[in-house]
Amino acid sequence: MDAMQHFEQVLASTRDPISAIRAVRESFGLSLSEAKELWLQSTGTSDSLYAHQEKLASLLEEAFRNRNI
Repeated sequence: MDAMQHFEQVLASTRDPISAIRAVRESFGLSLSEAKELWLQSTGTSDSLYAHQEKLASLLEEAFRNRNI
């Protein structure tokens, strides 16, 4: 079983992404950022943590501009 399969199995059984991140970190020695990236890939949210953070940053910048904050 690879890290992605393990992550998906734990997520399916617990329905708790934090538990799945912890489990995959413990079992495969992943860093927190590596485990988060695995989560994003598993859910189809993003291909990488960096790309996801870039998207969030641009959305936040736009939201602040539109609210004059």
